[in-house]
Amino acid sequence: MTASTETFDAVRARIMAHIRSRGTEADPAAVHQKLAAAYTQFDGLLAGLGAEAATTVPAPGEWSVRDVADHLLESERAGLDELRCLVAGEAPPGPPIPASLRSKTPHHRPWPWLVAELSRTHADILATVASGSAPAPGEPTAPGGF
Repeated sequence: MTASTETFDAVRARIMAHIRSRGTEADPAAVHQKLAAAYTQFDGLLAGLGAEAATTVPAPGEWSVRDVADHLLESERAGLDELRCLVAGEAPPGPPIPASLRSKTPHHRPWPWLVAELSRTHADILATVASGSAPAPGEPTAPGGF
C-alpha cells in the first residue's frame, strides 16, 4: 500500500506509533543519551561564541543567538518543572508553556552568564531524566491523557 492509497486511519496509526516509540514508549536511557549528546554539542557551540557574535541580529525583526538562548533558558526552565511532574508519574498542572517565552530583560543578561545558566539547566534536565525509574515492560514512560 502506498502513502497515496492508505486510509487516514492507517496513516494516523503509523504516525502515532512512531511518536510513541520516540516519546511515551521510549527507553529512558536512550532518551537520556540522545539529550546528553545534543546538549553537549549545543552548549559547546554557544560557549565558543563571543558576545558580539551572539548579539548580532541577522535581519530586522529576527532573533540573535542571544535572543534564542534566552528563549531556550526560559522555556527549558518551565519545561524542567513539567518534566519533574512527568518523572513523578503526574500530569503537569496549568497551561502549556508559551511558545514566545522570553525573560523580561533579555539584553541585560551577560552572555557568559546566559551560556553557563543554560548549560546548568541542561544538566538539571539530564539529572531529572536519569532519576526516573524504568517502566515495566509494556508500560508507557509518561502518563497518558496528553
